[in-house]
Amino acid sequence: MPPHFPAFKPFPTPHRIGTDICSIPRILSLLRGRHGHAFIRRVLRVEEREQKEVDINTSLAELDKEMGIADLALQKAAQFLAGRFAAKEATMKAHHSRRLTYHSILILKPEPQPGVEGSVAPVAIVMDEGIDGEEVRGKEVRISISHDGDYATAVCLAVDE
Repeated sequence: MPPHFPAFKPFPTPHRIGTDICSIPRILSLLRGRHGHAFIRRVLRVEEREQKEVDINTSLAELDKEMGIADLALQKAAQFLAGRFAAKEATMKAHHSRRLTYHSILILKPEPQPGVEGSVAPVAIVMDEGIDGEEVRGKEVRISISHDGDYATAVCLAVDE
């Protein structure tokens, strides 16, 4: 028999929080494997792969060239991808009532604003599906991505609809 809980008031707003943590060495291992490109295509949308922040496709191609430079580029790509993976997982958890996929979440880094110092927080857009399964305009949700040592972590704040 479960313990008796006292009466409580429900949370006053319909906000949902999702969080995730990802091991950067685990992502690095995946990228070094023979299915590295497939993993990138599975997690990132075309728009995300085309961002200038880290050129993941070039990083994998460089692996066949000079190992020293390529290894540093590949580590940066793994750090980037681990952050995006954690952010998408956190977004999925914050939207538990929807069946989101990695491709139904678009994460973009806005251009820095003139006069504003520091890094610019990325923006997550949860794409809506139209009647025919075609994507229509999405909804922005708040995310935060952090990296420390061997880990990338992310949090998503969303409104439950």
